[in-house]
Amino acid sequence: MSDQINLKDELYLKDYAGKIHNLPLGELYEVLGVVKKDSSDERVKIVMDRIHELEAEIQTNKSNKKKKVKVKPVKAAREDSANRESPVKLFIRKLFWISLMAVFVVSRVQDVAHKILDGSFDVTECGITFTMDILPFFCFGIGYKIARRFTMAKKKKFHLGVAFFLMGKAVLGICLDVYLGVVCQFYDEKASYVSVIVLAAALLFTVNMFRRKVKDKFATNGMLPMAIALLAEQQIWMM
Repeated sequence: MSDQINLKDELYLKDYAGKIHNLPLGELYEVLGVVKKDSSDERVKIVMDRIHELEAEIQTNKSNKKKKVKVKPVKAAREDSANRESPVKLFIRKLFWISLMAVFVVSRVQDVAHKILDGSFDVTECGITFTMDILPFFCFGIGYKIARRFTMAKKKKFHLGVAFFLMGKAVLGICLDVYLGVVCQFYDEKASYVSVIVLAAALLFTVNMFRRKVKDKFATNGMLPMAIALLAEQQIWMM
C-alpha cells in the first residue's frame, strides 16, 4: 500500500497527520510499528511527533493533579483557622451565658422563696415559669446546631443561637399570653405585642443570616434582635 503512495507528498502527509491526531497513545504505537516499514521516514516522524505531544500532555496533567492535592490541605487548614474562634471570644461568650443563666436561677429561687414565705406559692404557676425560662435556652442549642450545618452561618453560630433563643421566648409568649422579658414581665395583650415584635425581629435576622441580603457586621450580630427585644419591652411597658 505504501509503495503505491507518494510518501513525500505534502497534501497526503498533512491529511495523514490529521487522521492520526485523535488516536490514543496505545494505537499510535501500533501505527508506529507499521509505518517503520516505509521506504522513507516521513510518516514515522509524524507519528513520533504526535506520540511525544501526547506523552507531554499526560505528564503535565499528572503534575497538575499533584499540585492540586498539595494545595487542598493548605486551603482547608486556612479555612479551619479562619472559622476557629479566638480563646478570648469563646471565654466571653461562655461567661455571658453562664452569667445570664445564673441571674435567671437566682431570680427564680428568690421568687419561689418569697411566695413560699407569704403563702402564695402555686406549683402550676412555678412550673410554667420554669418552663418559660428553660425552653428558650433549649432553642438556643437548636439554633447553634443548625448553624453548624450551613457554611454561610458557620462563623455566626452564637448569633443564630441568640435569634432562636428569642424566637423560643416569643412563641411561648404568644401561646401562654405571658412574656418573661429581661427587664420586666408582661401579661395578656402586652405580652402578645412584645412577643410578636420579638418574633418578627428574630425571624428577619435568621433569614438574613442565610440569604445574606444585608452583610453589615451589625446586621449579622445577635445583639441586634436582642436590642430590639429590650427596646420593645421598654416601649410596651411605658404604654
